[in-house]
Amino acid sequence: MRTKYNKRDRFSITKYDPRFRNELGYYQKEDWTSVSDIGEIYDNNVLTYEKYLQTEMQYIRAVFLCLDFFESKSVKITHIYKLNNLKKSVRYNEYFLYNQLNHFHLNDRIKDRFAIEILLKLRLREYIGELDLLIDGKSRTEILFGFDYYMYLKTNKDISKLIPLIEKTGLFVW
Repeated sequence: MRTKYNKRDRFSITKYDPRFRNELGYYQKEDWTSVSDIGEIYDNNVLTYEKYLQTEMQYIRAVFLCLDFFESKSVKITHIYKLNNLKKSVRYNEYFLYNQLNHFHLNDRIKDRFAIEILLKLRLREYIGELDLLIDGKSRTEILFGFDYYMYLKTNKDISKLIPLIEKTGLFVW
């Protein structure tokens, strides 16, 4: 017998202000899209390592807000594609972070919040190219990471109370 699932909605959670999108949804403002952009100038400001870390922490907080909202005690890795970016770890003195890469595998269920934070940093800093996380099996709620600092929440649950909490971090939900 086949289980019937309700259709899931997909919400974008990003650092990109929707006011700067055109009628087709394309982002019109020049902005950084990668940790490798540190040191470059965007909107007349240099992207510093500190500013990058601030934005990274906004994404990590948003994920933990989602976990708390769905009362999830863990994440399950449903898709992972690892990259070999040892050069990047040398640039930012991130040997510890890089060495954690081999601790995460497809179908791993991770309960420790510090380990979840490490996993998220590995994705956001592009040691992991693709990452999908199941955070609630009953509702099939997932967090998916796209390129260029796009993160998506797929769920069939009402998240109207979660959206303002995420937006308080400085990210946008649409």
